[in-house]
Amino acid sequence: MPPVTAALIIDFERLQATSDELASAVAAAEVAGLSPIIVVGAATDAGDAVWTLEDESNGDNPLSALQAALDLLDRERSADSVVVIDAAHGPTPDHIAALIDLGSDSSVVATKYRYARALPAYLGWQVWQAVMALDETPLFSWIDSHPSAVGEVWVASAPSNVRTL
Repeated sequence: MPPVTAALIIDFERLQATSDELASAVAAAEVAGLSPIIVVGAATDAGDAVWTLEDESNGDNPLSALQAALDLLDRERSADSVVVIDAAHGPTPDHIAALIDLGSDSSVVATKYRYARALPAYLGWQVWQAVMALDETPLFSWIDSHPSAVGEVWVASAPSNVRTL
C-alpha cells in the first residue's frame, strides 16, 4: 500500500466555516490527494472527507492542536505523514506536492521563506512521538535543533503574518 499523507489545517485566525481562505486550503489539500483532511479550530461543512477537531486550547496554544491531530492520526493509523497548513495562508497543490516529494528523503520538510522556516510543513510518522512530547518548545525551535533531518521547500516571499508554531 502506498504511503498516505493527511492534511492538518489549523484555523489560527478563527475563520468562519464558509470563509474563502479555509475553503481554499481544503480544496488545495483535496487536489493534492491528501487524506484524511483534518480541520482544527473551525467547524466546517466540507463533507465527510473532512474531519473536524476542536481546539481545546481556544487558540492559546497552537502546538496543542497539532499534537491532538497527530495523536488522532497515530491512534487511527490513518496516515504515514501529515502536511500542516495554516488555514489563512493555504499553499498551492504544487507546494504541497513539493513538500511530499522531499518527505521521501526527510522526516521533516519545512517551507523556507528567506531566513525563516514556517508553515506549511511536512511531518513523517517517525517524528510524531517527539512532536507530541513537546511541552514548552515551539515546533520550529525543535525543527531547527535537528537540521540533518529537515528538508526545505524555498518560497520567494512569505504571506503577511505567516505562522511558525
